[in-house]
Amino acid sequence: MNPNVPPQGYQQAPQQFYQGANPAGSQPMMWLSASNPNTAWLMGILWFVTWILIIAVLVALFRLLWRKGEEAKKR
Repeated sequence: MNPNVPPQGYQQAPQQFYQGANPAGSQPMMWLSASNPNTAWLMGILWFVTWILIIAVLVALFRLLWRKGEEAKKR
């Protein structure tokens, strides 16, 4: 077998990503950061704010469940 010849019945997969000169064109999450690499600090801030909000929601849920448990004990 010749390793340089594809097997019989082989079809090359269609190109799905990166169909042009702009890699951010097919990947929406890169629209902001791909055009300017100096926006990495903004992504870091948004990541940090997102985690602060997630933690705040978890704390609020924990407090709500704790209070409902105390009310159930009083009955």
